[in-house]
Amino acid sequence: IEQRKPCDTMKVGGNLDSKGYGIATPKGSSLRTPVNLAVLKLSEQGVLDKLKNKWWYDKGECGAKDSGSKPCSLSALPDYL
Repeated sequence: IEQRKPCDTMKVGGNLDSKGYGIATPKGSSLRTPVNLAVLKLSEQGVLDKLKNKWWYDKGECGAKDSGSKPCSLSALPDYL
């Protein structure tokens, strides 16, 4: 949160609200259960938390936390996934 503009601000206290997310499938889709299980597995393994931290906290609009940041290029795409 501290990595969002304006850059001279900081978060104090806890979140006021937090929302979940979902993945929609057509009614009666055979994909519903496998998708739900895959998301549950990613959550249990901590993958979703790692991605959230990577994209919402570790990276930001106010500059990288570390000085080892590299320019974005197609060859670097796997590093972002």
